[in-house]
Amino acid sequence: MRRLSFLFSTQRWVLLVVVGLALAVAPHTFGAPPTPRPEPDPFDRGVQLYKSKNLPGALAAFRQAEQKDPKDPLVQAWLGFVLMRSNRVTEAIAAFDRALELGLKTADLYNNRGNARLARGDADGAIADYLQATELAPTSPDAWFNLGNAYVRKNDLDRALEAYQRAARFAPHDATILNNLGYVYDRQNQVDKAIECYREAANERPTEAAYWRNLGLTYRKAKEWEKAAAALEQAVRRKGKDYAAQVALGECLSTLNRLSEATAAFNAAAKVAPNEFLPHYNLSLIYSRQNQHALAVREILVAVRLSPQRVQVLNTAGWIHYRARRPEEAITWYEKAVRAGNQENPEERALVAAAYANLGVVRSSLKQGAKAIQALKEAVRLNPADLDSHSLLASLYLEAQHFEEAAPEYREVVKASPNDAMAHNNLGFALEKLGRLDEALAAYQKATELNPRFYLAFNNLGAVYERMGQKDLAEQNYRKALAIKPDFQEAQQNLARLTR
Repeated sequence: MRRLSFLFSTQRWVLLVVVGLALAVAPHTFGAPPTPRPEPDPFDRGVQLYKSKNLPGALAAFRQAEQKDPKDPLVQAWLGFVLMRSNRVTEAIAAFDRALELGLKTADLYNNRGNARLARGDADGAIADYLQATELAPTSPDAWFNLGNAYVRKNDLDRALEAYQRAARFAPHDATILNNLGYVYDRQNQVDKAIECYREAANERPTEAAYWRNLGLTYRKAKEWEKAAAALEQAVRRKGKDYAAQVALGECLSTLNRLSEATAAFNAAAKVAPNEFLPHYNLSLIYSRQNQHALAVREILVAVRLSPQRVQVLNTAGWIHYRARRPEEAITWYEKAVRAGNQENPEERALVAAAYANLGVVRSSLKQGAKAIQALKEAVRLNPADLDSHSLLASLYLEAQHFEEAAPEYREVVKASPNDAMAHNNLGFALEKLGRLDEALAAYQKATELNPRFYLAFNNLGAVYERMGQKDLAEQNYRKALAIKPDFQEAQQNLARLTR
């Protein structure tokens, strides 16, 4: 029976935060300082309203400032910024464009327009703006950081890494930069460097749960389960309702065999996200491991209710019921799994193959040989590398005396597992029954080479030699079988008949 591994979401809460978005209270100007504004000034009022987090009021004030002086680039820059913060991205870009046309060409302005372009999905335009910002302010960590974000959006990880490294050079203690640098290292499978960056980010800002979560998930990727659990515990301590951290923590604790703690973590995850199947799925596996079958069945039924067409959940429902000694219900779940799967999808094809294999195991245990064979044939058709299914299918063919079908299945087994003495012996038996004595002889000999105390194979060798008329060799092998197991009645009878 195939035990299914835990499913866990691997999504990272990567904080691709737009930094440097805010304009300074006294924004940079291009050329001469602006003409002092008489009081009351809508521009200054807009700045104050923005600082007090009154975005609608700030927007209205900057609109008044624009009416007063439509050619003031500072007004357009601030107007674009407030529009951006109000999620009016297209209008924000237009205002930033006007500011640039009016001659305000600062790193902040290019940086902010880049943020707006990235928010609209224009990664190439954002990159162009961020590059301008880095030229105007080459030591600005914000511009380099945002450039890294844009490259991540385009999945250009090498350039993203270079940009984040530049950002970290100019702001070595910035936790957000360290976090995103870790993200890129992780994506590039440079796990040790990712761990180092996430650890530094968490140390710089220890109250930020996301950094501890990323550190824990990366330790988990490296299979450093104790360290992963410790980091994830820090994450949930800081943010108890962190679903991803709770689920990953449950997996780590389960792997460490700290099952009561794992159960608590998965139960906490289920409370945070009551419509997610995953915590209940994993709880069912833990309860089944502890032989708490009623609880295991309860949890897997919740998982099925929440994800009724997921093949792996249905397949595991079959396994949970089989473990609970409810084989007929297990069959029902496995049949649902094979119906739900899309065999054209490679991932689902493998899951459907596993469901057929498990269905074959259960039907075989119920002595439903023909139906077990039918299921196992589908299993090996979908997954020709499934050695267990080939082996069980071969043994069922042998039991049903379908020797023509048994032989090629055992061929598959010995090809995949050439040191399996029993498989060589059984292959020999099928070949012998088909009258292919030379091939049977070779298979039996291989079995005895692999296991010199394999008395069954020596007895079978004797029987083949006897059929081939080579009585001396037959006698030698019968005696070898009896030397290993003196009370082996079949060899006793064969030797007595031969020497009578």
